[in-house]
Amino acid sequence: MYSAKQRDDFRQLFTKEYKHLYYYSLQITRQPEASKDIVSEVFARVWEHWADWQQENMSSMLMVAVRRKCIDFLRCNVVASKYAKYYIRSVDEAYVQDSVHYNQQLQIEAMMKLLPEPTRTILYKCYVEHLKYDEVAKQMGIHHDTVKRHVMKALKILRDKYAGKSPDDIATDFEPETY
Repeated sequence: MYSAKQRDDFRQLFTKEYKHLYYYSLQITRQPEASKDIVSEVFARVWEHWADWQQENMSSMLMVAVRRKCIDFLRCNVVASKYAKYYIRSVDEAYVQDSVHYNQQLQIEAMMKLLPEPTRTILYKCYVEHLKYDEVAKQMGIHHDTVKRHVMKALKILRDKYAGKSPDDIATDFEPETY
């Protein structure tokens, strides 16, 4: 169907853009599974028409496609639909126009790698997925006080590691990964 070069080009695009698009979708939908589905659907559509599209502005095209899929998702969700336009505009202003947020997301991921398991997973669920302590405790089969202790432990580790450093100093500790 496609040549080895086309497959390799697509694989590189996917590897480079997936995480960024996922976090963009997550900011809009606030639903991790829906965000994964949306980004996967967009990439599936790109793959279906890979030979027809120019690869020059693929990042922009992917961002627009994910944004539109998110809008469709929110429209289907009755409660969220009346706030969709406002929320998407807010996300666009705060997230898309400023690539600093993407770099901050990479920094957060790098910081999370400093934490031991299950502390890392618990902090991720509480702060990135926005789950309540009780929800995390139920998912992981532990007591909510244990969740609270792990969050406090994670914050202490990060505070100790970065005490006295300015945000700029912390940012230079992390080089963005190349995919």
